[in-house]
Amino acid sequence: MSYLLNISSVSKTFNRKKILSDISFSLEYGSIIGLEGSNGVGKSTLFKIISGVMKPNSGEGYLINLPIFKSDYTYRKFLIYWSHDPQFYSSLTGYENLKLFLNLRSESSKIDLIYNYAKKYDLNSHLNQELREYSFGQIQKLKLIQLSISDWDLALLDEPDSGMDKKGKILLENLIQESKQKNKTIFVASHNQKWLKKIIDKKYCLKNTRLIKND
Repeated sequence: MSYLLNISSVSKTFNRKKILSDISFSLEYGSIIGLEGSNGVGKSTLFKIISGVMKPNSGEGYLINLPIFKSDYTYRKFLIYWSHDPQFYSSLTGYENLKLFLNLRSESSKIDLIYNYAKKYDLNSHLNQELREYSFGQIQKLKLIQLSISDWDLALLDEPDSGMDKKGKILLENLIQESKQKNKTIFVASHNQKWLKKIIDKKYCLKNTRLIKND
């Protein structure tokens, strides 16, 4: 079987405290995988390592057979990371942030679509406001636009439903299912276990620095 993502023997330590120990797993194309675990167990750390934001102490990783722990970041164009943190510039408007996002991904041809997606996610009237004026829920909708408008093969979603109203969660669920039908892979972490169970195909659990597969 061909896998989109392969992670092998990844470990991470902070201040001599082990956070991740010998993490190994593979993600199939077109699958939705959940990640469970209590606060501080290392879910966000694992996502940051896969996305290239953080380096592991040891281990190997490949996305579409491209190494992800080396100095070559070519693999990033196949990945999108929905961080629990805003990851936007507060002094820029929503539109400017999205435009910058697309330019950095070499997808500037889609800039003209920003307002179409903003209308879909009820953010049209806020696009020209600076990010410092956005509520957390509005920032989450801005991330929904990023997820919708860009090309990617693997999405790492860290608490994407947090701060979402009912309509926002439905839009997110629809987008996840549409992405799966396009053979895209989604790795999602959420404290809302009821919601997570509804959308995933299978799940992993991080506990005591180890990754456990729960079928």
